[in-house]
Amino acid sequence: MLTDRKKTFGKLRILLESNREYFNYFRQTRTDSKDYLCTEQTETSLGQHLLDFLESNKTTFQKICSHYHRIDDYLTRDCQDFDKIQYYLDFIHDIYQELADTDIIWKSVVFNSQVLFYHRWYIFYATKEYLLDSASVGEETRLEKMRLYWDLTRKAILEEIRLFDIISSFITSMNNAVAFCLDNSAFPEQAEMHPNKRTYLYQTLFDTSFLLNDSMKVFLNLSEKESIIPGETLEHLSQPISPIDQLYQRTFSSKDYFHLFQNADSRKAYSKYLQKVQKKEVELTLNLNIQTIEDVYTACIYSFFTLVSKNIHVRRCRYCNRYFSPYNRSDEIYCSRIWEKNKSCRELYHEKKLKSDELTQYYRKAYKKHNTKKQRNLKNKPSSEKNFKKWSSMAKKALERAKNNEITFEEFQKILNSSEYD
Repeated sequence: MLTDRKKTFGKLRILLESNREYFNYFRQTRTDSKDYLCTEQTETSLGQHLLDFLESNKTTFQKICSHYHRIDDYLTRDCQDFDKIQYYLDFIHDIYQELADTDIIWKSVVFNSQVLFYHRWYIFYATKEYLLDSASVGEETRLEKMRLYWDLTRKAILEEIRLFDIISSFITSMNNAVAFCLDNSAFPEQAEMHPNKRTYLYQTLFDTSFLLNDSMKVFLNLSEKESIIPGETLEHLSQPISPIDQLYQRTFSSKDYFHLFQNADSRKAYSKYLQKVQKKEVELTLNLNIQTIEDVYTACIYSFFTLVSKNIHVRRCRYCNRYFSPYNRSDEIYCSRIWEKNKSCRELYHEKKLKSDELTQYYRKAYKKHNTKKQRNLKNKPSSEKNFKKWSSMAKKALERAKNNEITFEEFQKILNSSEYD
């Protein structure tokens, strides 16, 4: 039963001066509270959240969309077929969970779905939850409410399926745009061209609506470098105030601030405060609140825009082959991802290279040994040349399998030491 009504949201915090990003994941402390608890935080280089989002959804999201389309046949079912409806809504919830597991950005938005919102109200009347509050609802009214909320649920599902299809196409388009506009190795003939010109070229030739007329909910802030960390809470207003409303609601200060310096005590207190502020590191940041699927689109577009405008080129990591944006130096060849046993891509690449060198050395020694034996036996054993070619083919395949961790080093040795083709 889908009963958890706590809302979630993400905050993408972009520090433009230092080329850093933070993504915070928040969860409502109580269903009736405006306080949200930060439970996760990631720190990356500029644009890395976009690159990770695109990589993790490159193939999985299309599969998830196809799963979602499988429930089309139940949308006409009667609202009183509670067991069947519940079965399919559990199926949708599993889809949301699969999405949430792929990326922290999806985790911030999917469980805020209108589908779940209307379905919870459907459950409220279908299971007579109102009786827990000693409320009395007539049977005719109850069935009317069930029909209403089931109809709203169905419409929300149809709208969401359509939106998922659009996002799927968008992810494909963004992957293409990253490769064309930001990756020098993918299109070396335009490596000397600034990303904004490459983006213009992409827009002109391949996607005329790319980066055009996109409204973005971006919040400009001057703040300390330290961001909210897991365990801290903040009060979140789900409906941000529009710029025009801010202007009408704003109270502009008319104080004479120079009066502060005419009073000795005020000047002394201000001087102490000034010393504290001077010790703080403050920079310009941009915050994007991510709560709906449309916000995911906004975050992706804005992240891409910052990469292009700051002339940041991406490349594929030499170890994991995923796109990354430089963390400290523009010539980095490894990303900053951390894998099992707290090892970085740089460490794992060098381990793999050492292993590859060891395997190659063993292969060369075995090759030399078998080749020498072949040369020695050519006169007395005519089949030596044929047997050596068979061994060589087998040994090369074993070398590739060992490098790809398909067989152990001991199994590799056993294959190369085999006397089958002697």
